[in-house]
Amino acid sequence: MDAVAEPGDRGKHDEADEVDDGLPDDGSPGPTRSVGTKGGAAGASRASASASGPPTKAGWRGHPDDIDGRVYRPAIVAVRIKPVSAERMGEGVAADKRVSRWDEAAGVVTIGDADGSRAGRDFDFPEVVLGPDADQEATYGALMPPLVAAFLAGVDVNFLAFGQTGSGKTHLIFGPPGLCSRAHASGGVRPEHGVLVRTALAALEGLRAKEAAGEVRGVLTGCMVELHWGGPEDLLHGRKPAYVDARHRIVGATLLPVEEPEDAMRLVAAVEERTTGATLMNDTSSRSHCLTQLMLTQRDVATNKVTHSRFIFYDMMGSERAKGDNSAYDPTKNNKLTATGMEGIMANWSLSHLRQCVVNVRATRKASRTKGTKAASTTSRRSASKDSLEEKGVAFKMHPLTQIFAQSLVGSALTCMVLTVSQAPRNGRESYNSLTFGADLATLRNVPAPGPSWDYDALAREARKAKRDSEAIIKRGVSDKYRDIRLAEVYAWTELLASLARIGELPGDVAGGGGSGGGGGGGAA
Repeated sequence: MDAVAEPGDRGKHDEADEVDDGLPDDGSPGPTRSVGTKGGAAGASRASASASGPPTKAGWRGHPDDIDGRVYRPAIVAVRIKPVSAERMGEGVAADKRVSRWDEAAGVVTIGDADGSRAGRDFDFPEVVLGPDADQEATYGALMPPLVAAFLAGVDVNFLAFGQTGSGKTHLIFGPPGLCSRAHASGGVRPEHGVLVRTALAALEGLRAKEAAGEVRGVLTGCMVELHWGGPEDLLHGRKPAYVDARHRIVGATLLPVEEPEDAMRLVAAVEERTTGATLMNDTSSRSHCLTQLMLTQRDVATNKVTHSRFIFYDMMGSERAKGDNSAYDPTKNNKLTATGMEGIMANWSLSHLRQCVVNVRATRKASRTKGTKAASTTSRRSASKDSLEEKGVAFKMHPLTQIFAQSLVGSALTCMVLTVSQAPRNGRESYNSLTFGADLATLRNVPAPGPSWDYDALAREARKAKRDSEAIIKRGVSDKYRDIRLAEVYAWTELLASLARIGELPGDVAGGGGSGGGGGGGAA
């Protein structure tokens, strides 16, 4: 089967003309920290995205590694403590471990024995620790402005919310249940809104500022899918099946232009279409992984080069206990015979697979770097490629979640994960497991960098040609599955042409081939 085309795949690009990502390679300090960040005073401070450079751990904790002339940076991992007032403190049976304390200024969370018989384990990897009193605006200010700046500079960003069911992941990204649909109807950002809508609005504001300065012309779009039983399903188009292509891009999901704040509200309101259900841990438990993607296409006015960058928010379904005193399900029933139980099993498997991929990538790169010869240097560079890691057992292609996340595992995306941690006595073991995964992810290193740039005219001509090629294949006849993929290709190239028309003047031999300019159900995101 032919891989689904990605907008710009066929266009020639000039690696030498990449946008500067603003990531210092000399170990210079990163942005000043705000709430609960190491090296900074606690207190709410909403930084401007344009004033902060993309984040680097230099000056926070640790330094980038210069390996084979490439600057590897660790993933950024933060912790958010759920307030006791939002917990079901008296339910279940107390676990053998519990969150015993945290230090926001030092960036440390401690898990101790429930009976206090032994000293606890200090987890000191977090770059940011947000205590129970940190509200949504303070959380945004502590985490997101540097990531928005990187996105505007052409760097792909992956932002994950990870934790057990009911620990506050969806609240972190979206806000309380029902808020997004109510806010879409009434308009405006509310204090309870999570980081997603704030990020979309900040990115739109940053893009408009760059346009006003005469630097670029750009288009911001968004899509939202859920990973339920298997592949992605489009939440903006009645759960229509979508795909993940060979370049780890979401294909077949409706692209919504984000041109005004109301468009951002409409995008996030799609989360209300996500599959939810009641468990013993959470009355409105998410029963799927929800991925929201912002895509930014920019044309540099001075060079006439085009860049694409993605900002993906992963609202992960939480890990769940299938049996025992603190099971998320009715202990009198076989959870394998219920839809809710099977959803939990599938979620636990996908989360376990994600963790194993992280561990395997780390082990593979470590083995390659320790050989110390010129041949080993070549092997080390090869070990950064997706194909070689797949050969070495990093089987990220086994699940759509890890396929899409591959840019953080083996690519050039900037990665930030927030662990949502519960204080409830029954959840101590799950909180401990979340923190141990965070410790693993904090060791994951890649090379955040802007993607390639394409000549505007060449990209427009290539998009026009690719669109016609896919249309010709459909016209000749193709089976249903491949027809759907080819239709997604046509939509993708059509939307790319529409975006190019909005940010520049199409060449004369391309003008008139145009695009739809709006979401229509299907396409490459």
